[in-house]
Amino acid sequence: AAEDVGHGVGRGANLAALVKSYNSKEKLSYLRSFDVQLTLMKIQVRISYKLKYISMQNYQTWSEKITDLSNMLGGWINYAKKNK
Repeated sequence: AAEDVGHGVGRGANLAALVKSYNSKEKLSYLRSFDVQLTLMKIQVRISYKLKYISMQNYQTWSEKITDLSNMLGGWINYAKKNK
């Protein structure tokens, strides 16, 4: 199920389930779950920086990568919405 995606954005099994889901409604559900997880990850990175667990350079690198992923995911979500 889509809520299972929340236990690890990078897990191969969840990504495989997303790719295999030909049903647009189901695919959109997975994509939205990934989007939520990326948002949570962005918050965790920000908190880690504020608590000085990571350096500014690490914060900037992580933020940039998460933003890039979020932008790509947003495009994929829009595509999936149009092709329902």
